[in-house]
Amino acid sequence: MTAAESFNFKQSYTDQILNDPEALENLDIVSGHIYGSGLAPYPLAEEKGIEVWMTEYLMNQNSGVDIDNWNTEEVAIWEESMGMLETIHGAMTSNWNAYIWWYIRRFYSFLGDGEQGTTREETLRRGHAMAQFAKYVRPGYERISATVSGTDADLGITAYDGEGKVVVVMINWEENAIPEVLLDLPEGITQAVSYTTSVFKEQEKAELTLGEETVIVALPAKSITTVVMEK
Repeated sequence: MTAAESFNFKQSYTDQILNDPEALENLDIVSGHIYGSGLAPYPLAEEKGIEVWMTEYLMNQNSGVDIDNWNTEEVAIWEESMGMLETIHGAMTSNWNAYIWWYIRRFYSFLGDGEQGTTREETLRRGHAMAQFAKYVRPGYERISATVSGTDADLGITAYDGEGKVVVVMINWEENAIPEVLLDLPEGITQAVSYTTSVFKEQEKAELTLGEETVIVALPAKSITTVVMEK
């Protein structure tokens, strides 16, 4: 059972349930939306062994969607999509268990709906951006620590282990590309592939060469790259 969802994921809203022994016995998930605020660790939920889900969020050019004046420039849409990625990264680093977008098929979302020059069911660039997490980090995977070297750039990095794979998601917030990031290899890795989405790429695949202890990954400017390593 899940608790009711608050608009800004106010922890005080669900703290009362978590602190009630009888209610806690009937609770599996605390959830909320992050419109405006609320993206933060939830230590009380973790202490009680309750999952934390973000159950609704949406960006559509400052929520002022005007179909007749929709900005269809990829650069503008991608800039907002980078903001979306920042919230996904924040949810993962806050140890949340789920991040749910609202909604999937619309010209400003993940799949086209036939409006604003989109093709119905076609994966849009924002959909490719979400897929950098959702396609490769699957249910049952656990988040693990990850380290990089070779750059002082501001990176968002998270890593996950599951099904004999280690998946590392790196977000380059910078205006400039980073030619070489050295990613420390977990033990037993035999091959690695990267997928990159940016304003110019859509899950573009690259085979990576493994070194003795690291693998080198190139990160385009304002991009997200997922490295899938197999044991």
